Amino acid sequence: MSDENTTNTRLRPAGKRQITGAEQGRTDRVASSRATDDADARGSRGPVAYVSSVGREMKKVIWPTGREMVSSVIITVIFLVIMVALCASVDFLTHEGVEFIFGF
Repeated sequence: MSDENTTNTRLRPAGKRQITGAEQGRTDRVASSRATDDADARGSRGPVAYVSSVGREMKKVIWPTGREMVSSVIITVIFLVIMVALCASVDFLTHEGVEFIFGF
């Protein structure tokens, strides 16, 4: 039973805004960091503030693993091949139908 729990926790992300080494249930540091971020966003404007806020947001992103990327690419390519085949077959059948009806 413990092996199943450790496997599930390894596959799931821990959270975007989790503070490393923080105790469970403590939110005072998280709340103060959010307040600072909000104050920075309201107080300073310009390209420097924009670039720094983009950097902060990029650190919060949970990036996919290599295996997830490969599976997503394979699924996307398979879907595209199916859709192209579907569109091509509808186009071909429409062309044949118009030729049959109008004799072009």
